[in-house]
Order: sequence, then C-alpha cells, then structure tokens
Amino acid sequence: GFCLWSPRVQTMADFRQAITDRPDEFLKLIADAEKATGIPVTANCYKRPKPTDNPALEPYFAWRGNISCIRSEPYSEAVFGPQLGDRVKTMLEQLTPLYDYFCRFRV
Repeated sequence: GFCLWSPRVQTMADFRQAITDRPDEFLKLIADAEKATGIPVTANCYKRPKPTDNPALEPYFAWRGNISCIRSEPYSEAVFGPQLGDRVKTMLEQLTPLYDYFCRFRV
C-alpha cells in the first residue's frame, strides 16, 4: 500500500497549497488510485479542518497525517501463495502515481 506517516506541518501546508493551485490534477489522481486499487485513500483528520474556498477540496484540507491507501487481508495460506508477488507488483504499479505525487513534498 501507500502511507505518508506523520508529515511535518509545513509539508501539509505545501500539500494544501499544491492542491489549491491544481485541484483537478489532485482530484483525478485520488479518483484514479481509488478506482485502480478498490481501496479509499484515507487520513487522520483535524477536528477543525483548515479552510478552503473550493468545496471539492474540503475533505483533503482536513487531512492531518497518516495519509494511506492500504489493503488489509486476513491471514491465510492464499495470502502467501504463489500469486503474492504478482498481487504486490500490481498494487504498487497502481499506486505509483500517488507515490510520485507525494514525493514532491519534503517530509
């Protein structure tokens, strides 16, 4: 999966500025990642979200940290079967655009 664990306050300020500057790019990225993986991108949120003039960005202005897209599966023989490598490879390929996007921010 993907996880941006405990980013600095300035990192999140830079993130909010980036999504304000190019909201359509970010919203498409999130939608594409969720569609490809079947897993929502989630985060720990502020109790009082940061303000934004763009209603579509309001959920993301609430993000504080632990931004993630993680698949959890119960332990079983099938999880660790011969297809594990292919499943991991596929998911990482699906998440590469998300990784690339967040790598622009200093953590």
